[in-house]
Amino acid sequence: MPIRHVSFLHLGDVHYPDLIARSPLVDHKDRGLSTAIVGAVSSTRIADIARGITRIRSEEKNLVAIVLTGDLTTKGSISGYKECLTFLHGALQLSDVNYWQHRGLLAVPGNHDLNRSLIVSGQPLLEKFAPLSQAWREVFGSDRALTVGMPIATDLSPIGEGDNPSIRFLPLNTCFLCGEYRAFPEQVRSEMVKLLDALKSTVPSEAFEKMMSEQIDCPAAEREHVETIAQHIRESDNSSVSVVFGHHPLLAQPMPRVDGYNEMLNAGFVRETILESRKNVIYLHGHIHQDPLITVNSPMRGSHRIIHISAPALEDGFNLIRIFFSEETGLPLGMELIPHRFGDHLGLIKGDPIKLRLIDQTGLWNEIDQPWIEYVLEKLTSPQIALRFNDLLKAIPSSLKHDLEPNEQVNSLSDALVILELLEIIEIVNRDKPPKTWQCRRKII
Repeated sequence: MPIRHVSFLHLGDVHYPDLIARSPLVDHKDRGLSTAIVGAVSSTRIADIARGITRIRSEEKNLVAIVLTGDLTTKGSISGYKECLTFLHGALQLSDVNYWQHRGLLAVPGNHDLNRSLIVSGQPLLEKFAPLSQAWREVFGSDRALTVGMPIATDLSPIGEGDNPSIRFLPLNTCFLCGEYRAFPEQVRSEMVKLLDALKSTVPSEAFEKMMSEQIDCPAAEREHVETIAQHIRESDNSSVSVVFGHHPLLAQPMPRVDGYNEMLNAGFVRETILESRKNVIYLHGHIHQDPLITVNSPMRGSHRIIHISAPALEDGFNLIRIFFSEETGLPLGMELIPHRFGDHLGLIKGDPIKLRLIDQTGLWNEIDQPWIEYVLEKLTSPQIALRFNDLLKAIPSSLKHDLEPNEQVNSLSDALVILELLEIIEIVNRDKPPKTWQCRRKII
């Protein structure tokens, strides 16, 4: 049962002004040496990030998109925002038209991307995002990659594979209320009016009203946008996986956050509306500068779930995500998240894959060639017995080989092992390397 995969990159909060200011990755004790010498023996996080993305671009032939979940700048600096876009244009090699012709760069705004000083109480909610769209047009020639309004589905498939399999990317602007004004409680307002009554006649009414309120950082998504996304999910093909992405999480972050408006105002509504679609959905976000992976489901909504994935701040790394599909049926089988994180002065390090099913166990069993599964389980009988892939390959009985060519035998065996791993029956060491390097054993239950 052949398997193929589709992959994409998820980049979290960039905060470019802060990222560019980071010191080199070196324990710099001798300050007498020139910066040129230090630079020759060290690197910077921003340089390692650019190199890491370039390497993945080269290695991941089925990479279809790079997703940015906001906070490209810090504290509303539009110059920092434009500088970040210029950096991304180079790091992602967006001038390579042939490469990007069939791939997508997709982005949503973050709360730090908004310049609060330009936000006027009562203005249309979308107006505050205009400087961001303008920045994209100036740097990229188009603001098509950035979504601030009604979500539009982007379906992407690997080159040469038609429309099957595919990933449906759905952007969600969770910053609609960020920077808006909240009036002080009436009792506070009345007392302040008394104190400022003499001032009222000397300032414009808009300025006086501003004194009577406070700007809030309140994450929320517009209801119509959430319902549109749910409709796109319901209408998606069974051979497609929907990936919703916004800046803010749909759950409280693991580390206690002492602040006002920590969670999305309507996060519960977003979660339930997505779960109502009765399909497995991946939700990507940033904002918290941490990287938890949490699954959310409701017994009242069936066995389907939201796979809730946070990317760390870009200065700490990013995520590569692969979705596995059955080549015969086109159904999504599972996914793996491969974290790329910075070690202590070791640069960017690729971590061990984290694997999750996207189909129930019964469905996975139906996808497996039964003779191959019986053969593998007959060989892998306990967690104490680990076998190399080549050992399993050499011992394949003639009844399984049939007229299969050697490369077809490798593919059949490796596909069966991957499915057994998704079923959480076995574990594979060196999973992110070629099959000949794999070591397989029964998983400890």
